[in-house]
Amino acid sequence: MDFNLKDIGEEPVATFFLNLILLITPGMLLIFYFHRDIFLTLDILKLILLSISFIAPFIIVNIIFVIFVDFKRNISKAGDTFMYFSLGLWAAAFSFFVSFLISYILKLSFEFTFFEIIFLDFCCLIVLYFLIRGAEKSSSPPR
Repeated sequence: MDFNLKDIGEEPVATFFLNLILLITPGMLLIFYFHRDIFLTLDILKLILLSISFIAPFIIVNIIFVIFVDFKRNISKAGDTFMYFSLGLWAAAFSFFVSFLISYILKLSFEFTFFEIIFLDFCCLIVLYFLIRGAEKSSSPPR
């Protein structure tokens, strides 16, 4: 089986780069706003790894939740695995960005912002649950 880069469409490449940006920016934004001295002193590789380490636990929990909710489908295809990762990442990034915006407007502390992220991520998981279950019910044949 030959692999040709021309066979890859624009949508998967754009989704990959969007996921890469969403993987790095939420943590980097928090570090820049709440711990600017760390942001300025770390080299770029350590800063990227630290940024990813902020969002990684949320992504892992979100992926496990999405797989658990969507257990009836066949997950053997690589596209489904990438979809699960994307859903988990987007929910976590949304939680980070919204909580940062609220914290920036209200001048909240880092600790409170982190609790806010946990709460918003939980809310995103509830919304994902109903979206996945709703899509499952609409795609199943009538009895």
